[in-house]
Amino acid sequence: MNFLKSNRRSRITLILLSLLLVVIPLYLYSCGGSVGGGYDTCVDPKINVLVDADTLNGWITNGYGSDDSNCNRIVVLHVGDDASYSAGHVPGAYQLTDSDYAATRSDGVSETNGMVATKAQMDDLIQRTGIDARTVVVLTGRYASSAMNIYKLTRSYFNFRYWGFPRNRIRVLDGFVDTTWANAGYAVDTTPTPASEASDYSVCSLTPDPDRFRAPLEEMRNIAMDDDVATVVIDTRRDDEYNATINTTGGPTFSGFVAFEGHARTAVHQEWINLLDTEMRLLPKNDLTSIFTGINVDETTTAYPYCRTSFRAAVTFLALDGVLNYPVKIYDGGWLEWGQMTSTALLGGLADTSPWRTDFIPLGDGEIIDNNSDGVLANGYEDTFEGASSNTGGADCTDLYGTDFRYDGTADGGLATWTPQTLSAGTYNVSVWHVAKSSYSTNAAYTVNHNGAADNVTVDLTANGCQWYSIGTYDFVADGVTVENITLSDSGASTGFVVADAVKFTPVMQLTESITHNTNVEPLTGANSFAFHADGVNTEDAAICTSGDTGGGGGGGAAPGY
Repeated sequence: MNFLKSNRRSRITLILLSLLLVVIPLYLYSCGGSVGGGYDTCVDPKINVLVDADTLNGWITNGYGSDDSNCNRIVVLHVGDDASYSAGHVPGAYQLTDSDYAATRSDGVSETNGMVATKAQMDDLIQRTGIDARTVVVLTGRYASSAMNIYKLTRSYFNFRYWGFPRNRIRVLDGFVDTTWANAGYAVDTTPTPASEASDYSVCSLTPDPDRFRAPLEEMRNIAMDDDVATVVIDTRRDDEYNATINTTGGPTFSGFVAFEGHARTAVHQEWINLLDTEMRLLPKNDLTSIFTGINVDETTTAYPYCRTSFRAAVTFLALDGVLNYPVKIYDGGWLEWGQMTSTALLGGLADTSPWRTDFIPLGDGEIIDNNSDGVLANGYEDTFEGASSNTGGADCTDLYGTDFRYDGTADGGLATWTPQTLSAGTYNVSVWHVAKSSYSTNAAYTVNHNGAADNVTVDLTANGCQWYSIGTYDFVADGVTVENITLSDSGASTGFVVADAVKFTPVMQLTESITHNTNVEPLTGANSFAFHADGVNTEDAAICTSGDTGGGGGGGAAPGY
């Protein structure tokens, strides 16, 4: 009998121990541990981060209470400039200024403005507003008829996620202070909230994983090259931007344009505005699910949204991450970066052989056809021009391809033709080489005959001389029957002297579709054509907390446009 009692006690003890072994880890993992410890690695439940006005008012009026994650307070942030904040904010909200949510940073190849905020920026925001390990952050803002305010709000959400805040520690008001909140009858404050008691909390108190939410240039190029159905690139811009209308994307300071327009290879078009209702609020969850299902995005894929500076893409990020909890990574550089990653000849700023070009990737040496001195058909070249010349007097460069070039200054209908001899079927970048001189044509008329089509391209022969200058990427069938060549005429639109030297056909993989090259290009500065990697921001931020550095790279400052 005593043995049976002892045996029963042993079994009960074993059961209790087994339960404890299960319960304790679950308790710790679900944030039941000490402050600053297990909390920041807690479970990320499938919640909708959007919060309605009634719920937020209840938290402000009655106190947040305490949730399963041991959070017991909220900090409300108003995302906007001084005018937006003073026009009216949720009572008790602190201001998140324009300088808090963006920085000029480099992924290793060149600097781009409007990139993810640095550690220094985030820590300053967190500490001055008193955010700590027990805080749920609520992001709010005014609509005030400006879509730009929506970008700022959703971009701030992205920053918090990038730097390690789990979804259950961030809420976003489902609407705006001047519409949803005010229309619900709740008070709006126009006076600054008294300064908070500062905290010593840091993003390094969390477990940031930059690679989870942000795609750098290197990763984005790799995604554009693959055809994996599990990765979906989403272009969130307007129709004209996606369809490569010339001179659409302003350069970094708006004094010019990026080098080329188009969209990343495989990118589907889903404009950000179509995710919102007439009040500029995100559509209901079921509607969002249907929209993304239509472009093959769900919980099994990883979406890569982008726009010009990826502020508009942040609206898509909030829908995917905040509402649907789908895997998503913003391409942070956006078209401001992508559209400049081309050669110096095209005024992007990279070397012609740089591995970071985003217009195309060279796949081989291809075929070069040079002019010949008498203009008679030889090695694929012939012309009816006036004569050959090696005279470069008055030219802005003196390098010829070969020993001479051909010219025709009589405007008598002369024609030069370069016919490839060794091409196989495929996609080729076509580049021209010419001497540049002020008296030459500013609109030399080239025609690319390929795959049964004829594309007309004008080239300014007064600029970009003595180097390979791309006139586009084209498909060639190379069947020996279809007429495929490059012609240059001195008649029609061409004005001034027309000169002909060499043409190069380089087999490529296109990383950008529907390319058009801009005029008045703002050249890329500080380009590092042969950077070892192009993931500088992620690499820097992943290491900064382990190194103890308090910097974070890059200066603050919002992008000048979106």
